Amino acid sequence: MCSPPSPTLYMLKVDNNHRDLKIQTKWNKTRLYWLLQFIGWFSLMGIEIFNFTFFINGDFQSSYLYSFGIFPIIGILTTHAYKTFFIPPATFSQGLPKIWSKALLDIVLISLVMVFIARLLSIRGSSSILNMELGQLLSSMGPQLLNIARYVMVWITIYYLYHILMRNTEILEETLVAQLNAQTTELELLKTQLNPSFLFQSLSSIQAMVLLDKDQARDSILKISELLRYSLNYEKNTLVSLREELNELHKYLDLEKIRLGDQLSFTIELRVEFMELRVPTGSLLNLMENAIRYGVETLEDGGEIRLSGEILERKVELRLTYDKNSAIKKMANSSLENLQLRLEKIYGEAASLVFQNNLQNQMNTILSIPNQSQP
Repeated sequence: MCSPPSPTLYMLKVDNNHRDLKIQTKWNKTRLYWLLQFIGWFSLMGIEIFNFTFFINGDFQSSYLYSFGIFPIIGILTTHAYKTFFIPPATFSQGLPKIWSKALLDIVLISLVMVFIARLLSIRGSSSILNMELGQLLSSMGPQLLNIARYVMVWITIYYLYHILMRNTEILEETLVAQLNAQTTELELLKTQLNPSFLFQSLSSIQAMVLLDKDQARDSILKISELLRYSLNYEKNTLVSLREELNELHKYLDLEKIRLGDQLSFTIELRVEFMELRVPTGSLLNLMENAIRYGVETLEDGGEIRLSGEILERKVELRLTYDKNSAIKKMANSSLENLQLRLEKIYGEAASLVFQNNLQNQMNTILSIPNQSQP
């Protein structure tokens, strides 16, 4: 029986395949470029011979093959040399006005070079050029220049449009990759929003409950799925009403009550006017999870958690008070660290999260946020 390839060999194979694909793609583009070059420029020869044979002179002359035959060769060599040395890739990273301004300049320059080379290579052109003044030379080249410029304009337009589209495609791909990376980072953050140990312990409790109370087990599974769905909206729905947050908090506490039983006791002391206040999504869940993990769960006889609050003129204070084990030094987990980061992102310096010990061997966790009501 063959053993599976090692991860290193597999990644090496993937890299090699990716490199081979890039080489093949580049080769295909190069082959297509030269094919279009030959087809395009030799089509020019055919069009000009056709025009002179049927519309201008009315008959075919063998001299047409040389006169017009040199233009495809000049066109292929001139445009290839020009795009290699005078149209760098950075051209297509500029704005469209600059790109098309350069395209117009390129049309003029390439056309001038092509006509000048054609004159030098013609049977009588080289001697006549040497005997002409600059004004005469430009005047005599005018009609031919306009004729060639039509074909150069087509070449430049196709070449520029292709690279503009390729650049837009690259930008789109870069944007998609950036969005994918952002979503991946967000998902990695969300993995820590609800304590994995809570999920594992709750599922274990539900598994044991299935044989004893199927209805309660089904209800608990539903609550877990709703909590997970709620946690996945932390970054999408930045703020929710306190009423909605408390609904999810009750689901969480019901699940923990299954696991901890009488060891967990909690009271919520919030008046009706608190219900429409806006709070960061999942903030009370994070605080309650921390209180259970580092407070109630560490005490042999369990403990009590009390949620209370106070509405001030410009801010709201939500206070979570719970019994703690003096032997436990660590009082916060990664979910509170993430909550602190989210508070800074939403409110800047206007929000705070404070831990205070009181004389009854209890911990006060105070969440202070700006006073915002449901719109």
